Amino acid sequence: MTYPPGCRWGWERWSKCLDLFSIENLSSMETCMSTCHRNDLQPAMMVPSGVPIPRGFWLVMLVFILALIGGCVTTTDEKPKRSVAPKESLESKSEASVPPQKGEGVAEAPMRMIAEARSLVEKNRLDAAMLLYRRILQEFGQTDQANEARFRLGEVLMLQGQTEQALPFLIDAASKSNQPYAWESLSLVGDIQEQRGDVEGAWSSWIRVAYSGSTQAMTPWKKFLKSYMQNGNAENTQRLFLMLPPGQLSSDQTGVALTTADQVETERLKQLHAIQPPQSPFTPLFALILGDRQYQEGGSQGAMDYWKSANGSDLASLEAQRRLAPADNQPGLTMGLLLPLSGDYATIGKNLLKAIKKGLRDYPDTKIILRVADSHGKAEEARSAMEQFRLDGVGAVIGPVFQEEAKAAAEVAARYNIPIVTLNPRDGIVPPGSSVFQNAFRPETEGQLMAKFAVEEKKFRRIAVLAPDSEYGHLLTQTFSDAVRQSGGTIVRVTFFPTGTSDFSPWIKALVNADPKDIQARTNAAGSDGPLDPVEAVSSGSGASLRPWSDFDALFLPANAQEVRLIAPQAAFFKLRQPQVTFLGTSLWNKPELFKEGADFIKGAFFCDSDDVARNRFSESFYQVWKDTPSSLDMLAYDSVALVAQSLRVERMSGRPWYSVLKGGQRIYGAAGVVYFDEGGQSRRDLYVYKIEADGPKKMEAMPFQGQIGQMSVPENSFQPGDGRGLEVGGSGREKEMPMGQSPGMSPPPGALGPSFF
Repeated sequence: MTYPPGCRWGWERWSKCLDLFSIENLSSMETCMSTCHRNDLQPAMMVPSGVPIPRGFWLVMLVFILALIGGCVTTTDEKPKRSVAPKESLESKSEASVPPQKGEGVAEAPMRMIAEARSLVEKNRLDAAMLLYRRILQEFGQTDQANEARFRLGEVLMLQGQTEQALPFLIDAASKSNQPYAWESLSLVGDIQEQRGDVEGAWSSWIRVAYSGSTQAMTPWKKFLKSYMQNGNAENTQRLFLMLPPGQLSSDQTGVALTTADQVETERLKQLHAIQPPQSPFTPLFALILGDRQYQEGGSQGAMDYWKSANGSDLASLEAQRRLAPADNQPGLTMGLLLPLSGDYATIGKNLLKAIKKGLRDYPDTKIILRVADSHGKAEEARSAMEQFRLDGVGAVIGPVFQEEAKAAAEVAARYNIPIVTLNPRDGIVPPGSSVFQNAFRPETEGQLMAKFAVEEKKFRRIAVLAPDSEYGHLLTQTFSDAVRQSGGTIVRVTFFPTGTSDFSPWIKALVNADPKDIQARTNAAGSDGPLDPVEAVSSGSGASLRPWSDFDALFLPANAQEVRLIAPQAAFFKLRQPQVTFLGTSLWNKPELFKEGADFIKGAFFCDSDDVARNRFSESFYQVWKDTPSSLDMLAYDSVALVAQSLRVERMSGRPWYSVLKGGQRIYGAAGVVYFDEGGQSRRDLYVYKIEADGPKKMEAMPFQGQIGQMSVPENSFQPGDGRGLEVGGSGREKEMPMGQSPGMSPPPGALGPSFF
């Protein structure tokens, strides 16, 4: 039989391959197969017998041979390969394998292992820490340390977001109430219950811990109160009081409850007050705060009605009774005021005096007698007035305002240990460990906050700065830049413009790559009536013309509102606009005129400021009394009096000296939100980030490193503005009453008073 060309060779060659095939001669087999496949074989070849091979025969044969090879390979004596654990797993197991120490007892070993596991958590080695905690449970399950291991293990699982896996460990630890960390575990169980939406279950857990006598009892008490203020209604309020033990709240519980309730909006507080059942311990609390707010707004009769309704024997009821009838025989505090009441800054001093009187009025149950001295804005006058205050037995001083006089007064106060609250933000005024406090809006804090927000929250990595060539501009630029670098970001460019300028184009050009010819062509094309922000750049002629471009994600603008109004549209002309580049600002932006005109150019930008709810509430109550709008300095003066007065209240309730209360971080909800003094005598406030929307700025979350909410509500005073009661004139100054309703003028914000102040 005649075969087609190449076919016979292919068949014979293939047959030979099959004959030669063996496991030991795999290379020959592969050579044969490759040789056969290189031949141009027809779909149906003829074997010598003349029988046609079906289509697909070779494919079946190939599959059969490959299967045979695979089976043979698996039957060889090859040793199995050793699996290699991931590096992370090996490290975790290594760290979890803690060898016992020589002579170590049953109690010492788990204690040491817990310490090592906590160290791993601090290093963010959570998996290794969990292995170590599990080993403690396996080897020392009956010891007290095992319950801490259960708590710590649940805590770490919650850190990883595995709340369902954490819950069994925490419940197990909480069930062993006679062992350490049982109550801490139950508090975390409450956290998980709230996350699940079981608010009443969370309340029950937190209340049990709050009444356990644990040293950590106030933390779950705060959680419960905050949740109840938000989620309480008529139905669950009735069930709530089946959970609460009978009797009155302790002084600590009352203080925390007053603080928490004082952060609630008035209308919501009225709703909660209305749904309280008889004998509710929260009724006098709500009545006390609602009365305070009515009094602040000028509603004396409404305030008295609320205070009278708090007629129990608990601490809040006693405080309400003191509002109604302050005791004449209670010890008082003589407070000196050191203000510039004459000279160039007399208007500022008189406005500050009004704010301080407002503070006295808002605390009707504290007896504070004022002695006022005129500093004339000079250091020598301030020093002389402080010496006179010392001779007169003044117990505390508020002021001065300006840098040099504040330093002089602080030196005398520190020498004689007289508590003094200065109103200047400059460094070097507070001697370490002294009785000097510094209550001021510190702009560098805003720079640090915005840097943290930009890099850590918004993930901006490359940021530019356009700032005024002033002390304020350089200070904010420095603190912002340092904080950006510490957070892992980069400052790519910094440009300063002279104060008072209206054309910012030269300094904006320094931020972007812009061809002058291209810019001129675009300007001419736009015309005098054309849009300032063209969609496309106009070419300046033949050739490649550079377009403005930026190599940064965000632009920090520590400028005032008027400057930002001019900068934003000019920056847009150079293609520097939202959302490609996000603008960042400070509290100087927070002016209505910025959001009314030109808001399209800054929509989506961010700035920081204090609590707008607190500011608005204080401004309204201040206007009710003085028919005037308070300045930033007025808010500082008010807060200074409020902090001292609140400390006097705590002294009355707890027996702690008011000065130690103030030094220990006494917190109030003041004119601009939460305020307190840290260990170094510096005031701290909550700051918020605001996003500019089409209808104005919207408050975002408070930054975590800012102050926390403090102790008690802001109160009222029987002193009436303008009647002269409780006011003495001392030192070298003469205080003159300002008629109600007449405004002596607004003082400029901090930073606008010149070098002597800022």
